[in-house]
Amino acid sequence: MSHNSLRSTLTLVFIVASSVQARAQSVEESVSLELSGFEEVPTFEDLTKKYGMAPATAAVLALADDESARPFLRARALALLGQSESPEALPVIRRALSTPEQPFTILFAAVSAAGRKGNGLVEALRPHLDSEDVHLREVAIGSLAKIGTPESKRLLATRRPKETSPMLKRKLAELDR
Repeated sequence: MSHNSLRSTLTLVFIVASSVQARAQSVEESVSLELSGFEEVPTFEDLTKKYGMAPATAAVLALADDESARPFLRARALALLGQSESPEALPVIRRALSTPEQPFTILFAAVSAAGRKGNGLVEALRPHLDSEDVHLREVAIGSLAKIGTPESKRLLATRRPKETSPMLKRKLAELDR
């Protein structure tokens, strides 16, 4: 291969790689803008139809895991991960759950998303059953109830005698029926 031919090939590879990277950044920026909306927030399915499964998933994962992103955007991205079928969502949701100093909106969205994702997040939900915030405890109880595994049911059973909120005590009692 001649020097000019090699240079042309490398230039083409660089252009294609730059184009792919720009497209990924463009999708991430577009998804971020769509999640910023006040009136209508797209579903995960809406985003995958518009951008394709892989680019939409990558954009939502990146936004949900970006600690520098605005909390309400991260919360919306975490909520979308709860709708996704991506196995890559589990570690992102788990990280959000395991960082208690997160803003409330992020924790709330992560706890809620965990209930939609299932069994792999039961242990990560445990600390949120003891949250000082009654709303976060309520969502944790609901998420564990949705998961419905023997392990999640055991966690709920151990929470009932400790629960101080009358509303949540009733909810826990109803789950035992």
